[in-house]
Amino acid sequence: MAIEPRENHEELVQRHGLVFSTIPRPDGSQHRYWHEAHCYLFSPAEISALHTATAQLLDLYEQATEHVIREERFEEISVPDFAVEGVVRSWRQRDPTVYGRMDFAFAGDTPKLLEFNADTPAMLLESGFVQYNWFCDIRRRDATQHGQWNQVHDLLVDRWAALRAQRIGSAPVHFAHDFIESSGETWMTVAYMAMLARQAGLDPRIIQIEQLLWEEERGFVDVEGVSIEHLYNLYPWDWLLYEEHHEGGDFALRSVAPGPLGTDWYEPLWKIMWSSKGMLAILWELFGERCPYLLAAYNDGPCDLTEWASKPHHSYEGANIAIVSRDGNVQTPGDFGEEDRVWQAYSPLGDFDGNHPTVSSWVVGDLPGGLCVREN
Repeated sequence: MAIEPRENHEELVQRHGLVFSTIPRPDGSQHRYWHEAHCYLFSPAEISALHTATAQLLDLYEQATEHVIREERFEEISVPDFAVEGVVRSWRQRDPTVYGRMDFAFAGDTPKLLEFNADTPAMLLESGFVQYNWFCDIRRRDATQHGQWNQVHDLLVDRWAALRAQRIGSAPVHFAHDFIESSGETWMTVAYMAMLARQAGLDPRIIQIEQLLWEEERGFVDVEGVSIEHLYNLYPWDWLLYEEHHEGGDFALRSVAPGPLGTDWYEPLWKIMWSSKGMLAILWELFGERCPYLLAAYNDGPCDLTEWASKPHHSYEGANIAIVSRDGNVQTPGDFGEEDRVWQAYSPLGDFDGNHPTVSSWVVGDLPGGLCVREN
């Protein structure tokens, strides 16, 4: 639906932390990441369908995880051998999760799961804060009666408050971002999450992940020598494990082992299973005949698929995806070309006047929490 942008909306979203509202292209021009020329309207039935799909898929992910562990199918989801023991322990002791984001192809029919960003989901600031403030401004300006399914902010405050009561107590929580990331997205996402934790009564401390220091007698400490007992980390587990293992450290794995050097990680180590797109093939094998939200998927090639999207098990921001369809073939660039891959039935996104939205559903703890829309 076409809609009038707010006056000075670019300045507003920058003030709300969206410092990456425009993105430079290789040719020097600017791509507008955030725009307000139109919005998407969902019916109550469509919201209910997305809520139901999210809740049911969460349950299937839990069942599939038990299957993977029981049948020792870790290689099929790209969990490295040296990490299996720690991953299983993390799952068995139910190390707590904070959030995740499911991406769907959805145009008013049955939602189809594209992937589950279970470890380091982006778009949190946009959804929980910027999008909600936009909605409040539009509702006041246009006197609209529409609502917005968006409990992300409040649910995250509640989630951190529950973790404070259950296991964190008065200990500080460190929030780590990657120093190398230059757009500001990672830093602002971490800062937003730290703000939510502060609203929940916690003591957040923002650090760079490069500033994690290991002491043999204490485990992880920060540059001031404070023990890192609880760590929110916006750096993928698959990167961290690979880098540390090849450097001969394995400090992150040691920090989740039983003993005095322990750190609670948010997200927990077991999320490396859910964030693997190889799980899409496991889900299809186990539940494809009875779950309408799954697309056919295989880890050993396209098999019987005539149109498909092939994705690395661990990749980010659409990198190294190959699409074969009747409309033509597409190959996106990236640095994940050597990864194990999944082949998933191609499900075209909806077409709204040339805009093709991915509809995403947030999960906070084990609760569906709201929507965000990103166009391609």
